[in-house]
Order: sequence, then C-alpha cells, then structure tokens
Amino acid sequence: MARRILSASGGSATAFNRQLLDAEAPSQAPRSEAPATGAAHKVLFMGLFPPPVDGQRLMTERVYERFSALATVERFDLDRIPSLGHQLSKLLSATAACFALLRHRAKGYSALYLAPHSGGLLFLSCLIVGVARCCGYSVAAHYHSYLNVARRSRLMGAFVAICGPKAVHIVLAPPMARDLRCCYPSVRRVVSLSNCGFIAPYAPANRSFGGRPLRIGHLSNLSREKGIAAVLQCMRVLRARGAAVELWLGGPAEDEATQSLIEAAREEFGERFNYLGRLSGEEVRRFYRDVDIFLFPTVHRHEAEPLVVIDAMASGVPVLATDRGCIAHLLGASGGYVFRVEDFVASATERVAMWIERPDQLAEASRLVRTRFLDARAQSLVQFEALVAAIVGEGSLDQSHKQESVGQR
Repeated sequence: MARRILSASGGSATAFNRQLLDAEAPSQAPRSEAPATGAAHKVLFMGLFPPPVDGQRLMTERVYERFSALATVERFDLDRIPSLGHQLSKLLSATAACFALLRHRAKGYSALYLAPHSGGLLFLSCLIVGVARCCGYSVAAHYHSYLNVARRSRLMGAFVAICGPKAVHIVLAPPMARDLRCCYPSVRRVVSLSNCGFIAPYAPANRSFGGRPLRIGHLSNLSREKGIAAVLQCMRVLRARGAAVELWLGGPAEDEATQSLIEAAREEFGERFNYLGRLSGEEVRRFYRDVDIFLFPTVHRHEAEPLVVIDAMASGVPVLATDRGCIAHLLGASGGYVFRVEDFVASATERVAMWIERPDQLAEASRLVRTRFLDARAQSLVQFEALVAAIVGEGSLDQSHKQESVGQR
C-alpha cells in the first residue's frame, strides 16, 4: 500500500542547509541556482503558535524560526487570548491580525506567510487574506491539515480565490499537492515541504531485539481519533496469542473517556503496561529510544504528516499506521506499513508477531526506517531553500552563503 519515494536527484544545499544536514544524510547533486529576484521582502508570519502544543503549532513555530535566520520576519499569533475560549480567542485574534497587517505594511512588510485555520474557522483566514491582498501583500498559505485539501468545499474555494493566482500554496507531500490541484484547479503555484526537514536526526540507538519482551509504543494527544482504542485492542490480541509484549503509552488524555481507557488498561495489563503521561524534550527522545515498534492507527480527520511518526522514523523505530493523510508517502516502502482502518488490528498484530519470531527482520526494518527519514529530511531541506526564494526573494539570502555554495560547484 505504501509507495517508495526517492530523494531528490537535484539540489545542492547552501551553507545554511549544510549546517542542518546530519553527517549521515545523503548528499545532494548540484543544481543550478535560481536567478536573483531583487530586494528581499519582509515577512509577517501569522498562525497558531505554542502553547498549547500540537503538530501544527510546533511546525508553524519551527518554520518561523528557520525563516528568522535568513530574513526580516515578525510573528503574530492567531490564538492570542486562549482564556476566552477556542472560538472567541481566534475571532478576536483574527480581527487584531487585520490591523496588524495595516501597521506592518507601513513598516515595509510586503509578504504574508499564513498557516490557515481549518474546518469552519477557515472563514477567519479568508478575512485575513482579503485584508492582506487589499494592502498589497504577496501571500503564502501553508496547509497542516488534510481536511482543507481532501475535499471540495465552498469555504476553501473562497479562500483559494481570495489568495489569488500568484499565491504560493505550501503542502506537505506530493499526494497533498495532487489533491489540492484536483479539488481547486485555479491553484497555480504549489510547493511541497515535508515536516522532516524540521526534525533533527536522533542519535542512533544501540538496539537489540529478542532478549526481552517487545515494546510497542504509542504517543500522541491520546484520544480515540488518534487510535488509542485500536492500540489497546492490538495488545489484547497479542497477549491472547501468548506474545511477549509490553505497551508503552505517552501523552496526555484528551478527555475523561480516554483517561478511563488508560485506567482500565493499567488494571488489565498490569506490569506489561507503562503509561508515562505528558512528555517533553528529552523525555520524548528517551521514549523513542526505549520502544521497538510504533503504532499509530489514527482516524483523525485533520491528519496530514504527523510529527510523532517522523520522530519514530528519526529514531529508527518501524511504524505501523493507518493510511491517512500523507502517512503512506512519508513511510515510503521502507519506513513501515500502512493498513486500512478496518484491517489495522489484524494486520498490525500479524506483523508484530512475525517480528517477534524474526528479530533479525525487525533489526533490518529499524535500519531502513532511519535511512528513509534521512532521505526525506535531506529532500525537505532543499525544498525549504526553494521556498525561501519564492517567498522572500534571493536577495534575502546571506551573500556569503550563496558565494560559498557557488564555490562548491
């Protein structure tokens, strides 16, 4: 079901990208440098930023930080007053954003990077982009939710129309670009940028398989939509087969029903169940070093290119997931397996049971998944360089970096 995705055959990394590439990442072949486009644009970044922490907020912050190393940028959080509640905070923040666009235009800002709202709140992004276009901003929209592009909707159609034909639409993978163009043929400029380029490679773990119970991992903002019920069912099936497995669970419960599932699992599985709660920083890295297989049977309607899957790949942990969003493309033919939602428990437990019997194959899968991540990361760094040129202009890149890049050819 998954497809092998080859790394880019072209693309010489600039000095900036070479600093980010891990020594183990594949090198890129030289490519021609884009022509200079003149003076650099100042970029106003608008989107949801942490806290709270979720994939979209983290990626918006990381893209902003990466741009800030190369150009004049300023950020504006579209959820500025969370104490007022989910919708009211975003409504007031979008209103304030419109005035911010006016102020920053007077300061010379001419490019808007926007991580749009998803679902019904996309109308707020329509308002923001409408004001931006009236003020003369160029627009780049970065989609982190597949819901916005997976189906035709009048609201998304309105958003695309307001963005205009010159807007840059940033997606996470080629399948997302395909679906965006299919649903909204008026879109002209589409750039793919994987989240992999914003995740540093984990230090390779000294993994050995077969000497202890196999550790199954699942990490997310825990909910039924993210797959906790299916993960627990996999554990039941494997235990019924007599498999020596443990379940390591990380992340906060999103509601009381999920918390009840966790408490029941603690009673059911006893010492074979390890719930770690909310994790951050080094705790997340330690989690992936400690687990052997990562399960992610998500049915979340916004799922696109989940960071928890990328983190698992970066640490050399094979992934078994449902075929949602860009996950199949992300894993390729060597990062793990994707299954239909209705087949997940049966298919995943068969794969886990096989790896228990053949630890040598699990070790090879671990090696391949990290290689797949390094390939995807290298390609993403090249994609990011092209995106900077498209949004900010070649004039923004440090000239010494450009000269050094030319000198390498």
